[in-house]
Amino acid sequence: MDKENSALVEQMLNDRRPIHRRPELGWTEFETTSFVANRLKSLGINYQLGIDFLDIPSVQGRDEKSVAKAIGRALEHGVSQEFIEKTGGYTGVVGILDTNRPGPTIAIRADLDAVPVQETSAEEHEAVKGNYVSEIPGVMHACGHDNHMAMLLGTAKILNEVKDELSGDVRL
Repeated sequence: MDKENSALVEQMLNDRRPIHRRPELGWTEFETTSFVANRLKSLGINYQLGIDFLDIPSVQGRDEKSVAKAIGRALEHGVSQEFIEKTGGYTGVVGILDTNRPGPTIAIRADLDAVPVQETSAEEHEAVKGNYVSEIPGVMHACGHDNHMAMLLGTAKILNEVKDELSGDVRL
C-alpha cells in the first residue's frame, strides 16, 4: 500500500474508533453528528444539520426524553451548547460537495445510529484490545454504522481532493 492510501486507511480507523466508542441510538446521535460535522468542516466541506433538511412532521420514533438525555450526555462529552442549539434537537448531517459546475446531484449515504446491544468485554474482542469498546451500556455499533461513517468520511476526503475534475454536486 502506498503512503497516501496508508494515510487514508489510518484516518478512517481514527474516525471509526471514537464513533464506535460513543454509540448512540436513533434520533440521539448528537455526539456522532458533531463528530461528522467537524470532520467535514476540517475537509473544507460545507454541511447542513438535520433540522435544515428533515421533514420534521414525518419524523417517527423520536422520544423527547431520550433526546434530552442524549443532549446532556453530548454536552458532558465536549459537544458545544452552540452546536446543540444549531441542531434544533434533531440529529443528522449532510455534507455538500459543490463543484460549481453543472451536472447531476448524487448522494452517498451512511447511517449514524447504533443498536441496543451490549458489547462483549472479552479480552480477544478487537474493540477491547484496541481500547475503543462502547462506553455506553447496552448500546453498540454491532450494525457496522461506525465503519460506514468512517468510509463515508474517507470518500468525502477523496472526492474533495478531486472535485476540480467533477461536475454537479455530491451529498454526503
